[in-house]
Amino acid sequence: MINAASGIGVGAGAAVHLSNSVVSSNSVAGIAISGGGINIDTTTISFNTIGVKQVGGTVNLSNNDLSFNSTGVSGTVNSHSNNRFTNNGAGGTITPIGGTTNPTGLQ
Repeated sequence: MINAASGIGVGAGAAVHLSNSVVSSNSVAGIAISGGGINIDTTTISFNTIGVKQVGGTVNLSNNDLSFNSTGVSGTVNSHSNNRFTNNGAGGTITPIGGTTNPTGLQ
């Protein structure tokens, strides 16, 4: 998933689990979701124009590195506290999963 327009595309009705992957150097978005849902775990998302572009559907992030994207997140993503967001451009909404008694939100 390197050097494409969008590395991963998720549309209506899809249920995707992406893990242990590298999504890098894509010209539109590393991961683009317009419907359905995607869980992303233990994945590096870097050097994309947009790291994760959400215009529909649900994105859940756990234990990922999002770095050096022109825009880290576009739209809204749900994030466990074990993700690392570094050196990305501004944009989007990152909604925390978890609370005081279970800060990672993991079961």
